[in-house]
Amino acid sequence: MQPKVILVNGFPASGKTTLATRLSSDLGVPLLGKDQLKEHLADTMQVAGDEWSAILGRASNAMLVELLRAAAGRQSLILESAFIAEFARPDIVAIIEKNDVSVLELYCVVGREERLRRWSERYATGARHRIHTDREGHNRVTDDELERKYAPLKIGEFLEVNTTNFDAAAYQTLLRQVTQFMERGDK
Repeated sequence: MQPKVILVNGFPASGKTTLATRLSSDLGVPLLGKDQLKEHLADTMQVAGDEWSAILGRASNAMLVELLRAAAGRQSLILESAFIAEFARPDIVAIIEKNDVSVLELYCVVGREERLRRWSERYATGARHRIHTDREGHNRVTDDELERKYAPLKIGEFLEVNTTNFDAAAYQTLLRQVTQFMERGDK
């Protein structure tokens, strides 16, 4: 089977990590997520705060691109991040074209109220790592700004996944679509 790349993208709090983690487990495909890299770096370097959050966020996305470059054409991967299209797209496209890799972008969308609820819940439960300093970010950013910043990369095949009321049946339908993509031999 030809190695494939699944990009799980979308707004913050749109369900990317939850979806990518389930797919990784069900498909047996390694998952590389920006927040996981960022949190590991913060712990290793023993840093926190707004400035470090921004620095490690950029570094983690750059690391995702380099890990993709190293694995492209040799290993199927799931990459998960709220990719900023203007920065991520050119590098990812160059890697994909150079290595003739098939890509499926799963772009997570969620209703505004559910996104705000999820964002607030991250902090209320104490589950959010200290390096993430965007506690009140949902109050400062408009939907239009989010749509511009976190636009779909539109690389390869594209599926929009609405995670607002994402139940088991919706997940099974998506899993079948992703499995078909993974099993295809063509680019």
